[in-house]
Amino acid sequence: MGGKGWAPEAAATQTFVVMDAIRALAALLVVISHVRDIVLLDWPGGGAVARLLYVVTGFGHQAVILFFVLSGFWIAKTVAARGADLDTGDYLVDRLSRLWMVIVPTVALTWLLDTIGIRLNGPALYVGEWGTHSILDAADNLGAANILGSLAFLQKIVVPPIGSNGPLWSTAYEFWYYLWYPVIVLALRRRVSILIPSLLLAILYPAMLIGFGCWLMGAGLYLARQRYPVAGIGAARGAGLVGAILMAAAILVARMGLVGEPIDLLLGAGFALLLAMLLWAPPSIALPIGPLARYGAASSFSLYAIHYPIAALLASSILSGRLPFGAASVGLILAIALVCMIVAAFFSRVTEAQTGRVRGAIKRRLGLQPRLQESVA
Repeated sequence: MGGKGWAPEAAATQTFVVMDAIRALAALLVVISHVRDIVLLDWPGGGAVARLLYVVTGFGHQAVILFFVLSGFWIAKTVAARGADLDTGDYLVDRLSRLWMVIVPTVALTWLLDTIGIRLNGPALYVGEWGTHSILDAADNLGAANILGSLAFLQKIVVPPIGSNGPLWSTAYEFWYYLWYPVIVLALRRRVSILIPSLLLAILYPAMLIGFGCWLMGAGLYLARQRYPVAGIGAARGAGLVGAILMAAAILVARMGLVGEPIDLLLGAGFALLLAMLLWAPPSIALPIGPLARYGAASSFSLYAIHYPIAALLASSILSGRLPFGAASVGLILAIALVCMIVAAFFSRVTEAQTGRVRGAIKRRLGLQPRLQESVA
């Protein structure tokens, strides 16, 4: 296998920190890509600096795929920790509390900020007149159907997401992946789950299966780590090299516009292989990523959830339309992204940080036994 292997505990300690840092970077990539779309005109051609900025800020969708892989890993870990007797009710409370603690206030905040933006600054940005790709008809999506659909995790599947908050589509997908995975696990144990009806969405909306395939790559990585806790460093590094090549190929092909969403599977596979290298052959030196990892663990979900309505309100309050590339426009992008990060850090303290307390209270009310909470993506 090519050398001495690492103990799983040593690998996990370092790799889980790296995973949290990746969560923060992925969320920031999504934010930057959306803010750039709101603030900057489409690239008309130009020098190397402009080209580089447009390329680097164009990986928002790819960042979501990384979230899916990470989420699959953490949820597989959570399910495995429950042992052979998977209590579906307890599991649902955990997953719903994790999501609703952020999504419920996010939906309310989106409605409020979009309404303020439209009334104070005019509807131009919110109805697509700025020419953005990430916001088109937000002004028409602030009704009861959009609110209820977003709370029921049906945004983009049945109804458009609430207002400008198009990024919420991935939280809907995540919720249904949370349900589909235990159905598969219990089926492999020759047990029937009451969650089986959720699979109907996979039939009605097969586009969700691409993301689920990426999500399952993360779950598969966790199961492989449990099955083979020690592996050769050479093999692990080889997997990482293959993963880097696959990711680079997926990004290159996607940027060339040659294929659609199926390329996400290639990206997900590559990222899973890179994580495999970090699990079985982690860096031998401590990486200076503590603050980034802590932000990722505490606030990345909040940042992802609330950044768009904040950015839209700020941009529509400052600008009357998108700007050409320049120092001022780039500075504005960075300033808006920074505001989003700061607001998300405070937002997470009253939402994500309270999940354990609220979850425990709900379980006590339902007569369920509170559990130690694992970190989830």
